[in-house]
Amino acid sequence: MARNPIKALPELPTRRSSSRSPLPDWVSNFQTNDEIATLRKLTKLKSEMGDLKQRIELQQQALLYLEELKQLVAGSGDDFRDAVAAALTALGLKVVDGPHPRADLLATNGKRLFAIETEGLDGCARESNVTQASRWAADVDSTLWLAADERESDLLGYAEQIAKLNIEIQDDPDQYCKGIAVIGTFRKIPLDQRTEQDFPEPVMRMLNRSKVCAMTGLELFSVCVRSRGHAELRSAFQEALFTTDGVFEMSNGWLSFLTSASAQGTPDY
Repeated sequence: MARNPIKALPELPTRRSSSRSPLPDWVSNFQTNDEIATLRKLTKLKSEMGDLKQRIELQQQALLYLEELKQLVAGSGDDFRDAVAAALTALGLKVVDGPHPRADLLATNGKRLFAIETEGLDGCARESNVTQASRWAADVDSTLWLAADERESDLLGYAEQIAKLNIEIQDDPDQYCKGIAVIGTFRKIPLDQRTEQDFPEPVMRMLNRSKVCAMTGLELFSVCVRSRGHAELRSAFQEALFTTDGVFEMSNGWLSFLTSASAQGTPDY
């Protein structure tokens, strides 16, 4: 249906002077029917414009959040760590920074603890990533079960950060801390050009001997994107995170949740 065309306003006579004499205040109390209708339309349009601006801002925030999450695909350093924290939070975990320079992050689902090593790399995962994650988990266990006066100085920061998670510590041998390694492999290589193994054989052998759960940043990004609005996927992720000893996999590859913008062609607006 075609919209009603906007009627052009009549032209006012050419003014000899650019100044305009002010009218008395009482004049505004008397309005034509056209004025009343125009004011009402203007009020409605302003309201619609405010609502539209708010909706645009919400979409821009959502887009910014997703763009920041893409640090999991190509980021490193603090940006990569922060993206891991954001993704784990979206997946239902409570996350705090680890005590520098030990674990990068600590997290819980309310029952279990996770000590997390994060690193964005130009190449594949390293054995040291597994070793670090395992060490951070052991640090947390020592912090939990040692008396305060028995803790070594390098464990004091753990106690302070664990307290921020507000998790109830139970006398349960099954409540050990799980080591997690989130590695942003081949971060400088486009997704469709990544052909090498993320976790080569030496790393796989070390993972098989440990209780560490390892995943790529791309895998975490996948789970985070696909679980939006699906509580059952978040629950499955939390359970798999704790029970997986080795490489964590819940997706069918990046093509199942990412589309190349160049392959979509020019959008038809």
